[in-house]
Amino acid sequence: MVNINLGFILFPLYIYPTQNAWNPLFTAANTYPTLTFLAVINPENGPGGSVCPDSSYTAAIHTLNSYPNIVALGYVHTAARYNCGDSHTDICPATQTQAALQANISKYENWSKTSAGGCSTSSSSSVQVNGIFFDEAPIDAASVTYMQNITTYARNKLTHGKTIVYNPGNPVYKDYWKYADYINVFENTEAIFRNTKVLGPLTGNGVYANQSTLLIHTYQSNAQTEENDVDTLIDTDYDGLAGVFISERTVAQNPYSAFPTRWTQLCNWVDAAN
Repeated sequence: MVNINLGFILFPLYIYPTQNAWNPLFTAANTYPTLTFLAVINPENGPGGSVCPDSSYTAAIHTLNSYPNIVALGYVHTAARYNCGDSHTDICPATQTQAALQANISKYENWSKTSAGGCSTSSSSSVQVNGIFFDEAPIDAASVTYMQNITTYARNKLTHGKTIVYNPGNPVYKDYWKYADYINVFENTEAIFRNTKVLGPLTGNGVYANQSTLLIHTYQSNAQTEENDVDTLIDTDYDGLAGVFISERTVAQNPYSAFPTRWTQLCNWVDAAN
């Protein structure tokens, strides 16, 4: 099990693990031993079609799990359709069947097994996840039971860690906070972040700040401004958030397919803000 220190970095680690590709994360974890990194593992829009991840993922996840301050989360998305809204092109959260979600969670759990059907060669080389990151999560009251049910399943199924993160990227109906450990309440550009002006509505006016995270991409301001933003967001003396991630990369570049340009500084700033 991994202890999570608040004021962490939530990193959607959608980077294929070629040799040394994840080394910046490992270096940061070693440099900042009291800073927690929640790393979302996403081989193929989830655990993938095969029983086990390929050898590159297997080796990288084994290395990742050797760091006590990195928490590996398996990626699961709740949407099965993308034709909602007036434009009929929006994500339709909570449209995956419970059976489909359960199958993905079970596959992640099976990665850690050394018996038939597992992916680990021994208990000391486990390819495990320590929780689940539910992407495309709903925000409305109508879907609370849906998320409660799958969260209960995940916590009962997982044996190496039971951390649950929801990612709606928006403020949520209050009952969701009962079931998730953390909810990512913002996922958008720096420009939209600036227009948001106040964080109160995102975190229940601070009530849920220590369960809230933000993912900011397309960050265009200079390093000093970013450092100030990190300090403001994480500062635990003033309803600081649980975690954050900031990248200069744009949507067109896929902000999670490479490390941020200022990755080393981001880690330093988050660590200093704690």
